[in-house]
Amino acid sequence: MSSEAPAQPPSAAAAPAPPEVTLDLRGVQCPGPVIALAKAATAHPAGTVVHMLADDPAFPMDLRSWLSSGQAELVELDDTTSEIHARVRIAAKLPRPPAAEAAQVDPQPPAHAAS
Repeated sequence: MSSEAPAQPPSAAAAPAPPEVTLDLRGVQCPGPVIALAKAATAHPAGTVVHMLADDPAFPMDLRSWLSSGQAELVELDDTTSEIHARVRIAAKLPRPPAAEAAQVDPQPPAHAAS
């Protein structure tokens, strides 16, 4: 008779790695790489890691600027060679308010004092 350890419950299993996409942006000049990243951020779910290859010297500065929008967080940036490697993780998307709430239109005109 052999004794075996009980199987671990499914909840104890390691979480799957987040999805990863690669954007080959070599040869694309500013603002093209950041525009491609912004499109990828809207096309993929939160948590997706976007790996970018670029050779535009302005890309690291543009990337840092775009990251300040909060749409993604920097995971890795290697700009020590002419081929720049960057990885960002797409942030959770905030729900957009309905148009009526966004406009905040007051149906009552302001009252004017009589002269």
